[in-house]
Amino acid sequence: MKAQELFTHLRQFDTPTICNALEVASGSREMSGFTQQTLIAASPGLPAIIGFARTSTIRCTTPYDADQRRSKQLSYYEYIAQPDQPSIAVVQDIDERPGLGAFWGEVNTHVHFGLGCVGTLTNGSMRDLDAMHPDFQCLAGSLSPSHAWVQVVETGKPVLTLVAMDELRIDFQVPQELYTQINDDSQINITLDALPGKKLTGNIDALVPVSDPSARTFLVRSKLDNSNINMAPGMSAQGMLRLNTGKSGVVVSRDAIMRYPDGRVTVWVIKLDSEIPKVSEQRVKVGHSFNGKVSIVKGLQADAIVVVEGNEALKEGQTVQIHSQK
Repeated sequence: MKAQELFTHLRQFDTPTICNALEVASGSREMSGFTQQTLIAASPGLPAIIGFARTSTIRCTTPYDADQRRSKQLSYYEYIAQPDQPSIAVVQDIDERPGLGAFWGEVNTHVHFGLGCVGTLTNGSMRDLDAMHPDFQCLAGSLSPSHAWVQVVETGKPVLTLVAMDELRIDFQVPQELYTQINDDSQINITLDALPGKKLTGNIDALVPVSDPSARTFLVRSKLDNSNINMAPGMSAQGMLRLNTGKSGVVVSRDAIMRYPDGRVTVWVIKLDSEIPKVSEQRVKVGHSFNGKVSIVKGLQADAIVVVEGNEALKEGQTVQIHSQK
């Protein structure tokens, strides 16, 4: 089917119907790929618009050089008028406060329509609604009575990105000493911050051996079956890598660890060799952290009792009372 035939067919549907069709085609509900900001239609009675996107960015708060602005504006109009018509101007206002000045109004709607453009989609503003070209549709984020310092910044620059949602991956940085212990059978327990109550299991998809020398870590890439999960690129996640190291050792609660500016790491140990329990600060060497625990490589016996609450104010030899043991 030729583009114009496809446009004629699609023009009979509204935007929610198109969204429904895309979700049916993808097989799942989506959280991205559509406008999420409230838009104002200059002419609600006009039919749906469809065309080839012409992207650009503008700003309104920075004073401009008149000759430079004119040069960029003419280049922009030439870009709008390129073959493959009709076009739709997708214009992003990149100011911190979009819409301070109006790019769209009486003059620009008539000029654009004459260049084969049937409408615009913008997070910026518009004005002169009663004087706009009657067949040009403006979908804008706001209204403004002023032009301010409105000017074209760039043309042809992407203002949105389409992302394949069927092969999302989760990347983790892992200590380099664990590299040889990870294989295809290793699993990662994953919790998405957007879905805190849902625990997921991921499989190792790839190990990237190029490490970060400053952090002494390397990249582990995990893949999830996200067909029934509302995942989107950029979501944050927490992962627990489950490894059988074949080793046993001493672990304590992370709250028991005291760290000092000079690099010392200590725990407060309760001594039971007298009638009244007393505490003593012991320097330790720590290993990996996991699930709220810290492994102790050196400096602590397996049967030692450590303080996990109120240890910030303790002094050497201070008597204590044990309320509970965990």
